[in-house]
Amino acid sequence: MSSFTNFLSKLRKTARAMAELACPSCGSKSPELLLRRDRYLLPIDVSGCKQCGLIYAASGLQGEPEAEFYRSIYSTLMGWPPDSQGHRQYREFAERRWSLIKQYGGTPESLLEIGAGFGDFLALARKEGVRLIYGLEPGNVQREYARREYQFSEEVLSPEPFTAETRVPFAPRVIVLFHVLEHLSQPGELLRNIARCIAPEGLLVLEVPDLRADWKELNLLQFHVGHRSYFTEATLTNLLRSSGLRVEHIQKEPDGIYHGNLRVFARPATDDGVRIPVDLHADLRYMRGQLQPASLRNGYPRAFIRLLRFALQ
Repeated sequence: MSSFTNFLSKLRKTARAMAELACPSCGSKSPELLLRRDRYLLPIDVSGCKQCGLIYAASGLQGEPEAEFYRSIYSTLMGWPPDSQGHRQYREFAERRWSLIKQYGGTPESLLEIGAGFGDFLALARKEGVRLIYGLEPGNVQREYARREYQFSEEVLSPEPFTAETRVPFAPRVIVLFHVLEHLSQPGELLRNIARCIAPEGLLVLEVPDLRADWKELNLLQFHVGHRSYFTEATLTNLLRSSGLRVEHIQKEPDGIYHGNLRVFARPATDDGVRIPVDLHADLRYMRGQLQPASLRNGYPRAFIRLLRFALQ
């Protein structure tokens, strides 16, 4: 029972620490509210930015409260470490991603993965003959598993985040970023660092949830405190262009890796200043059509039951 009350106490502390957030894309604070609480019942205020059209969390964690949340409770909420079936699924995802990247550009000689998770994709790239590999993963649970399972040293898998000061030991021909960008408070900064770091004619492959996909099956589960941005093809393309990257190809997957997975292949390019028009009100209408907060299957009632299960575990 003490672990139960301790978990709920941490969750309440997290809720009290929530603060107003600016738009991760343009930095403005002009939100139009869509959804007050996420799947953990935390007040994240999912909103549309009236300035640039990005859907984002207008309330969230910053600084030490954010660091404490990821240290003390996030792994529990995400069900980490996963069981054997979860790890098998991660390996299947890695194989699918590798196959698509190889079809698009062949086997690269060097690869950087930002947010390497449990190391499955990086290990597969090594097995498939990529000569130089390097990964960044700040999560202790994920990184320790990757080191134990795949024998990655810190020279191959580093705990540091990717910043302008990060020194990758080579100019990567391919950089991959799988379901990382939506977690960042400043995604444009990371993309600009990628544009500076990547080899000339190098390839960036990134994935994010697609807000314009059919995610009724996820419903409320789509929204949680770790997600700062909710991208559409238009808002993601605009962010990439303003960060020095040119979109070459876009793939949309209705299910599999995610209920609505948006995969983008991009290369370094000078920003031409051209932006895709974003219809914020149309995006908000679409989201309201997908959301069913009172659903017993995947709305707030199930969210409450999930929290109780996490607390009891």
